[in-house]
Amino acid sequence: MRVRQSQRQISSLRAGIRRPRSTRRMALGAPGITFGWAGTGTRTLPLAHRTSWREPGSVRRSFVRQRRMQSADPVWRIAMSVAWLTAVVPLAACSTPSWLCYFPSGVNSLTIVTQPETNMDRAIAVDLVFVTQDPPAQEIGKLSARDYFIRRTQLLRDYPAAVNVRSWELAPEQVVLKADVDPPCNLVQTYLFAGYATDGDHRATLGRASSVEITLGADDLAVKQ
Repeated sequence: MRVRQSQRQISSLRAGIRRPRSTRRMALGAPGITFGWAGTGTRTLPLAHRTSWREPGSVRRSFVRQRRMQSADPVWRIAMSVAWLTAVVPLAACSTPSWLCYFPSGVNSLTIVTQPETNMDRAIAVDLVFVTQDPPAQEIGKLSARDYFIRRTQLLRDYPAAVNVRSWELAPEQVVLKADVDPPCNLVQTYLFAGYATDGDHRATLGRASSVEITLGADDLAVKQ
């Protein structure tokens, strides 16, 4: 009897030590994480060590979905570029928006040199005129320097958005060296007027040259582009 009781006690102890298969649950770790058992006996691993189980097919479906997204990304970029150009080109055909005008063409640097006998040894007014529309460009291009200075105030009132003026008042032998004049966008024409006391046009058309040197002689101006 005592032998049978001892055998029963040993069997019960072994049953308590064994881990029932129903409570086993394998936690599949990510690369770099060790495998472990969750929910075994009375000890439970922390939640940080648990990961959800994924079926093999779900991993493949996720991989295929990711590849499709990557292949569709260049197509999406091309479509967005075409849409952007479609919206911008009609605007550029009329005029360039200010937010697209980074490097406008025209005179960027201006040097003015006066001589001792300039304007009969008197101070002289010089205007650099940027015009961004055809009507004022044609009107101003017909004016002599004297007529321009007489009408300058009215021209600025009539065409406030189309006529931009940079002005200097220079004494004989004075030099303006490489002044930054910043041409506007949509430039149509650029003129320079020198207010000589003598008769004459005293006007120069500068065009699209980026750097210009003006020499104010005794009775007229000379342009070097």
